[in-house]
Amino acid sequence: MLGQFRFIISSLLLLISFVSSASSVMSEEAWQKQYHQYRIQDQNRALSMLSDVYSSLPPSAERVYTATRIHGFVTRRGDTYLHQTNNYSADLYENIEHLILKAMDLEDEGKYKKSLHYIKTAQNKAKSLNNLDLNSLIQLHQCRANLALGNHYLAEFYCQSALKHLEKTPNNFIDIKWGYRLLALSYQGVTNYQSALIVSEKALSLTKPYEINDTAYNNISSLLLKMGKINSAKEYAIKALDIRIERNIPQKIAQSHLILAKIYLQSSDYTQAKISATLAIEQLQDNYNANTLSRAYLIFGCVLNAQGYYDEGIEYLLLALKQLDLNSNSDLNIEIYQALSQVYLKYENVNKALNYIAIAIDKSEKSQNQQALSASYLIQSQIHEFIGNFEPALSSRKKYEEIINKIHSIDHQEAYAALQLRKSLIEKEEQQLNNLKVVHQKQLEINIEKKYRLLFQIIIVLLSITIYFILRSRKRLNTLAHKDVLTNANNRHSIFEIINKKLANFHDQTTLVMLDIDNFKQLNDLHGHPNGDLGLKHLYSILEEAMPPPHQIGRIGGEEFLILLSNETKNACFEMIESARSNLEKSSFNTLDGKKLSITASFSWVYLEREMKDVEQIYFILDEGLYQAKQNGKNCIVDALVDPII
Repeated sequence: MLGQFRFIISSLLLLISFVSSASSVMSEEAWQKQYHQYRIQDQNRALSMLSDVYSSLPPSAERVYTATRIHGFVTRRGDTYLHQTNNYSADLYENIEHLILKAMDLEDEGKYKKSLHYIKTAQNKAKSLNNLDLNSLIQLHQCRANLALGNHYLAEFYCQSALKHLEKTPNNFIDIKWGYRLLALSYQGVTNYQSALIVSEKALSLTKPYEINDTAYNNISSLLLKMGKINSAKEYAIKALDIRIERNIPQKIAQSHLILAKIYLQSSDYTQAKISATLAIEQLQDNYNANTLSRAYLIFGCVLNAQGYYDEGIEYLLLALKQLDLNSNSDLNIEIYQALSQVYLKYENVNKALNYIAIAIDKSEKSQNQQALSASYLIQSQIHEFIGNFEPALSSRKKYEEIINKIHSIDHQEAYAALQLRKSLIEKEEQQLNNLKVVHQKQLEINIEKKYRLLFQIIIVLLSITIYFILRSRKRLNTLAHKDVLTNANNRHSIFEIINKKLANFHDQTTLVMLDIDNFKQLNDLHGHPNGDLGLKHLYSILEEAMPPPHQIGRIGGEEFLILLSNETKNACFEMIESARSNLEKSSFNTLDGKKLSITASFSWVYLEREMKDVEQIYFILDEGLYQAKQNGKNCIVDALVDPII
């Protein structure tokens, strides 16, 4: 009975969420038409239209989406977006807006893993709002972040999840064409070009006559080029270029010229390829963008090499390299070093060819780019084979094949993970459907019975159920409410309740510690979840020994723990944390099959020397510190208020 009542309440909230997905100003035909005209004719007025919409909205999912559009509008034109919110806002929507925009900043800087971390933080905060529009927006940003990291199956899952909602809500303020374009890129990433083309054409079919389709044309052109359909790719690339010339956005014009240069290069029309690459470079002279200019030089160098002008080709490849941070391990850096190695091989300068491919291999390993690493080993094998070093050639070839097999294995794992997520989503949707059926039935009952009689009955039922559970399950409920079943630590609710009370009556010598097990997913994958559970119990026993009562230990989810240390000096707290870290590192536990396993953990802590009552703020600071501990190499301690957070 209690479970059914909770389902009714959840379903009512779900219905309210559906109703709230009403059309907005930005979805109105007149607004759209005017905005797209200004995008071509007067970009300042177009930006002003977006800013006016943002200013008119209260904190909401629509305002978050509008902020992301303004961010994209500004940064694509080479300017910096000034954030309107901060991470310390009391309003949850403003907090989420800040996190998503911060993720977009990091994405522009190429820091994709950290960007995804902020998106996940936003997703966790959004759960309590139960807003389907906001969930869809965050899922699309998860798709973008996973695409950047090469997680194409996960990207596809998040796109599909967002599109399911958007397809059910016509005139939604979120542009559904954006979702289809991202889905096309995820299909493209797993070489499912036919599906990518179908989805791209679907996005194109939804555009209005006054809308700007240059990005859609550009994406379809790149896709057709990969499918080997040169003439069709050229047709779409020229359409995109014509629109972009009219819009006069130099960086986008340069990108279209580069796609045309690739098309001409692939069809061996070197004269046109050089012209297109030159035009791209000219566009970027007064509108500098390091990555785009570097790629233009790279393509120009490849054209020269294809024509046999190796000296000139090498000069442009080195010029491409000069635009980038040589310490970076970006895909573009690696691609340039590979190209230099190949041209020096054609030039029969074997030493330089080997030196450059060794750099490419090193950067591929550091960036964990398996595709680039496999290609680099293949080139290295070809170089050794060229000079008759057959043993090193065979060794490089074996490494190439091992990596290719590893890539296929990772693809299968990602596909399985996406399948599990999809299965979970289907189960959730089925539950929601059942909930909606219950709601419908209750609505029929409400129409038959009098309103106050129904309310009275519900109150009686709730009181009866409450009394029943108090009498029959008091001890069990108390345990479930406060203790983690697996480790016997405080559960998430309990530890946060204890911390809130502590901070409400703040005094000196209060410390909070956050930690999680390093490589815990790998432990579960290699040894199974039951042995992972044994690892969690082992960790708790170490923590309990190092930090006995009255200190409070809580498990807040998965392999993550939160600890409250009271009435201890800062030095004493650090010694307890170090003792726990060291003892964990030195100790081991027995698995179910009799093996001995050791685990380590990363720690983040804050010693509160002044009053801080915002638990969410402290939690975020600890989370940042924990992320830094992982970046520092794991199995270490970071003072989140003192140590540098990069």
